[in-house]
Amino acid sequence: MKQLALIILIVLTIPAFGQDKERFDGENELRECEVQVDLYYSTKRNPELMKSVELYKDKQLVLLTIDKKKGATYTYYYLVGDTTSLGPTAYLVEPKFLDADIKERFFLFLDYKPKKHIFYDAECFRNNPVSEKLELKTFDKTNLKRK
Repeated sequence: MKQLALIILIVLTIPAFGQDKERFDGENELRECEVQVDLYYSTKRNPELMKSVELYKDKQLVLLTIDKKKGATYTYYYLVGDTTSLGPTAYLVEPKFLDADIKERFFLFLDYKPKKHIFYDAECFRNNPVSEKLELKTFDKTNLKRK
């Protein structure tokens, strides 16, 4: 009976054992800066996306992307809402392209994966020493190749 109780205890603790493991160096220190953005592009998830657009309107965010080979990189974005022929939607725009002419506006429809993408409040992120150890990635239109 004692062996059965011990086995049950081990089985119950194994799933919780790895939950505090950081996905990148410094993740635990940045938890206070994390924000929830439901960036899913599906009809049934659209209400959550529109709530995120309202909540973070005019607020700069950081999107941190975790890549097992390249490590963690981040980019500053604004979450912008728009209405299309299919209804309301949202996309990410880097700050330097936010006020540009529509021809120069570069935006991102992200293939969002919560295990790989984490959103942070930009001001909180900047003020955290961990951010200095991470790599900033930005879209540079000079790297575009014209066909």
